[in-house]
Amino acid sequence: MIRHGSSHGFAVLICTIIAAVLIDLLRPHFPGILERMTELSNWIVDYIPIPFSSEQFNVIVVASILAIIWGVFFKISLRKNDFL
Repeated sequence: MIRHGSSHGFAVLICTIIAAVLIDLLRPHFPGILERMTELSNWIVDYIPIPFSSEQFNVIVVASILAIIWGVFFKISLRKNDFL
């Protein structure tokens, strides 16, 4: 059970850091995509009154996507260990 909880904790921490860095790195190369993400984030933040700016919400969305990918690979790695 500890392994399961620590995986989620590390996923949140690492994915949040990577998401913030990734957004900053991609901003000069893909300004259109990030502009659309910011527009969508503005709409969501305005529609659902949450105490985040659109930039913070962008990081949350990208971190969530990265955490989902992390979880899929983690689950696959556990399945491989179960068959050995």
